Amino acid sequence: YLANARRLNLTGMRGAYTQETYYDAKRRIASATVRFRLPNNTWWERIIDQPGRFDRKAMFERGGEWGGHVWAAPDQGLEVQARAKRIWICEGVFDAWAWRDSGEVAVSAMSVNNWPEKWLTELRRTLAALDLKAAPELIFAFDIGRAGTEYTRKFVAQAIEEGWKATA
Repeated sequence: YLANARRLNLTGMRGAYTQETYYDAKRRIASATVRFRLPNNTWWERIIDQPGRFDRKAMFERGGEWGGHVWAAPDQGLEVQARAKRIWICEGVFDAWAWRDSGEVAVSAMSVNNWPEKWLTELRRTLAALDLKAAPELIFAFDIGRAGTEYTRKFVAQAIEEGWKATA
């Protein structure tokens, strides 16, 4: 699915995802999923086998606390992010992965309304620990549409207010 349907490069991504199964008890149907481990010991998964049969195509672990965090590829941890010229903050995991494949540093906010305050705090700590004077520019790259546009504008303004260089 990741290589063929999404055209993502799997090199260096071992351990970033697992294949799982989602079962809808109400409909009594199941699907294969691709699951991604998130910070705070929770996960997000995407239904990959005929997702149109279900109410939604993706979900978070029930009870998992993912707000304020981002997903990042295993080879783009906080130190790589801190040393980057810019970081693309995408809505989806697959979008962030595609930016990574193009040679950019990218993370996924996993939702347009997820302000990544916990990640930004960790990024600031990493910048300080590495004694880096210049922080990377934050580029908000959410999906187009009303919510994506609204939150992009809001988050760029909020990032600038918090002292980050930010754009969209």
